[in-house]
Order: sequence, then structure tokens, then C-alpha cells
Amino acid sequence: MLSDEQFQIVQPKLKTLQIIVAAMAGGVMVFAFVTNVIAPWAQAAMNLSMLPLLGAVASFFSMILSFVMPALAAGSVPPFSTDDRVDQQQRQLSGAADVFMTGRLIRVALLEGGCFLNLMVYLLEESQLSLIVTAIGLFLLLLAFPTAFGMRRWIEAKTAIR
Repeated sequence: MLSDEQFQIVQPKLKTLQIIVAAMAGGVMVFAFVTNVIAPWAQAAMNLSMLPLLGAVASFFSMILSFVMPALAAGSVPPFSTDDRVDQQQRQLSGAADVFMTGRLIRVALLEGGCFLNLMVYLLEESQLSLIVTAIGLFLLLLAFPTAFGMRRWIEAKTAIR
């Protein structure tokens, strides 16, 4: 099990990642506000009926990739050493935290992109499908928000710390 002292080594990385994920989710929410409050006054008269379906397909593809790509990155975490040297353990924990951060950033970036795509489609077409897909993507993005518990559990699972 990851001790409190060991977790203190990686905690600053978690704080940085939390800020990044919150900013990305905030970006989607701001754009949703723009498309629902400001854009109706500037709505262009276009007939682009395929856009909602294409946006939904692209977003669901990015949602699937948001789980596959971080799992591929997770394979680069070496098993935790039983070496008693503190500096060696710190390097291993720091490396594992870097992989966790990279995987999580990949996930939220893919989800954010899909959300923005569907919000743009909604802006053009006012399709309820686009709003539903955006809501699903935003829900998954917020579920990906990094927590201390989640980071500990992930590092313990990937490094086999007991």
C-alpha cells in the first residue's frame, strides 16, 4: 500500500493535473453557455442535416479512444522495487505519477475535443443529439477528474505496491 510519505512525493503532480482537468471542463461549460445563450441571436440559416450524426460518431470514437489510449500508456510503468533507498523509490513513484498524468491528460483532451465538436454542431444545427452527446462527454470528462484516492489506487495497481 502506498504510504502517506510516498504519496507526498507525487501529490504536487496531482494538484497540477486537477487544475488542468478543471480548466478543460470549464472550457466546455463556457462554450456551452455561449452556444445556448449568445449564439441564438446570431444563428445562421443553414441546412446541414448530416453534421449532428457525424459529430456524434466522432465524439463516441473519441470517447472509446479516451479509455484505450491511457491504458496503452499505463503499460510503461515498471514494477515497484523493494529497494530500500528512498531516492530510488521517489524516482519510481514520480515516474508512475507522470504516466498517470499523461494518461489522464490524453483522456480528458479527447473527451473535451468531442464535446467542443458537438457544441459547434449544435450552434449550427440546434440538434438535440449534439447536446446529448456533449452531456455524455462532459459527464465522462468530469468522472476523469483526478483525486488523491484515484491516483493512489492507480499507482498501487500499476506498481504492485502492497
